[in-house]
Amino acid sequence: MRALWDYPVLPYKAVVPWPQVYNRGLIDWNQSVDMIEEWLDHNVGPHWAEWTWCMWTLHNPSFCGVSFSRERNCSLFLLKFS
Repeated sequence: MRALWDYPVLPYKAVVPWPQVYNRGLIDWNQSVDMIEEWLDHNVGPHWAEWTWCMWTLHNPSFCGVSFSRERNCSLFLLKFS
């Protein structure tokens, strides 16, 4: 199991619905997390430097929270996943 909350808390936050990746008719949460992490690493930059998870502020497991060091990366993420 993976913990999706991080430090440092970065200034720009985005909340989007989790992408729904299905495996044998069920949502595969590991693949959903992997999809977002791979996209962030490739398009935004390194974890903990350019982005961090900010799931602890959410009260709905259907949404994904990410914080960013730069506003433009936050906007790019929102355009891709919302």
